Amino acid sequence: MLQNFDNNGNMNAGRDINIIDNSNNSKLLIDCTNSELHIEREHRTNLLRQERKAKWKRLATLWMVFAVVGSAVALYFYFIKGNTNLSSIILGLAGIAASVASVKLFEAPTQFEARQIAALNEISMILRERGGNP
Repeated sequence: MLQNFDNNGNMNAGRDINIIDNSNNSKLLIDCTNSELHIEREHRTNLLRQERKAKWKRLATLWMVFAVVGSAVALYFYFIKGNTNLSSIILGLAGIAASVASVKLFEAPTQFEARQIAALNEISMILRERGGNP
């Protein structure tokens, strides 16, 4: 509103003014240039790599828990109870449980991974359509 500006160009509204310039709206991938898409692809690839490293850390922790608990229970039955068959069964079951948990954890992508993979696929398709290097 022009009535809020004086002749020197200074603003004096006498009240709060909210200026919305839409500068924080994210840009759609289709609106990006090829160089911006390459930068975005590298960024999302790094995010995906970091997420997978975190997933490996969680998996390694799970393996350690299974190994410690399974070994402790097996050693208890082997040395305290003297039952070697039961200790072998417990170690075998702990190994099977760790394997099943590993496959389940690693087979399904997390929601974050799925979103990054979808964005990477979209970037590749846009670059392919434009004749850029997918």
